Amino acid sequence: MTLFTQRMRLVASQFVCMLVLLSTTSLMAQEGWQSGCGSGQYQLVGAGINGLSSYTLDIPDGPGADSIVVEVVGKGILVPTQCTFSSPVEAPVNESGSALIQLGGGTHLTAVFRHTMDPASSITVATDDPANTWSVVAYVYKADGSGLSSNGDYASYYIYRAYYGAYYPIARATSARDVIIRVPITDLDNDGHIAVVAATAGGVSASETVSFSDLGERLRIVELVLNDVPASVTVVKVNVSSPFTDDEGLGDSFIFGVGIISRCDGENDISLVCESGQRLEIIGEGAEDDVTTTLNIPDPASVDHIVVEVVVKGFTPPSVCTFSSDLEGPVEVGGIDIYPTGPGTEIVRIFRHSMIGASSVTAFTDDPSQTKSVVAYIFRNEGGGAT
Repeated sequence: MTLFTQRMRLVASQFVCMLVLLSTTSLMAQEGWQSGCGSGQYQLVGAGINGLSSYTLDIPDGPGADSIVVEVVGKGILVPTQCTFSSPVEAPVNESGSALIQLGGGTHLTAVFRHTMDPASSITVATDDPANTWSVVAYVYKADGSGLSSNGDYASYYIYRAYYGAYYPIARATSARDVIIRVPITDLDNDGHIAVVAATAGGVSASETVSFSDLGERLRIVELVLNDVPASVTVVKVNVSSPFTDDEGLGDSFIFGVGIISRCDGENDISLVCESGQRLEIIGEGAEDDVTTTLNIPDPASVDHIVVEVVVKGFTPPSVCTFSSDLEGPVEVGGIDIYPTGPGTEIVRIFRHSMIGASSVTAFTDDPSQTKSVVAYIFRNEGGGAT
């Protein structure tokens, strides 16, 4: 099993852990995923299956995948309580459903059934309530060395005349690149249209109004492409809304997920997935008002490399940070701005630099009052499986 597969299996079970000074720390929010920088990408396939006792979904190039995360959506006054997943290479497995977050005034129950499966040419799903089973979606992960990074949320929200907006990180790049947003949306209310999907990054935007010409079609996979997003942009905002109402004022009703793909070739990108036989250790200090901050690295002989990160915050934060060590001379590095997700107005900027193994590393900016912290991610060559 590849390292990418191992990571995706952990993410699919809704947690990722890493060994940090012999403690376990959660990396991901529930229902989310993130591939390692440059590890590969994902594809989406799916179908509306309302009223079908079972459904077999073909997976193009499925045998060449690393893993396949399959999810089935149900909604109604009553919803299914069990879903059975199987494939030509796996025996049937039953999964229980999880309730989704409701945005808006909807009152029906909603549930999603999710299961991670081995590579296969097709998967088959069946629930104990076909009348209230709406769609099946397969997230097909491939570690193809494409230099793309993937992140996003699985289907987690049920929208009823409501609005959803969230920021998703994208990899910093060395030149302008396209960013792809893929949103699987399940229609739940027979009204002929359901949602407006919009995305923007670095002044580049795209949107689509999702409509259904066939009332039997229950799933649409929307793909938006943001062309030539500037290399320095590190975030994309995705909005999904339900602005329509019918004659009775009932509005739209749907369930969706969000996935982002971008090129991953920036010098400051890092992956917190170690190579085989390595261990990740994190140390750090608060740095406010310190002219320089030095971190001592224990047992430098076992260190493969160190990624050092400095966080600053203020209305006019420093434009560069200087990194050095007992083995490397000073290097000035530019920062990456982190956009606020709430009403904050100050700028948060991250400076990141990769360094060879050393016994100490030092960082400083020209404005200590706005410099908040220095963290070192230490990749050690030690026995054991990658973590």
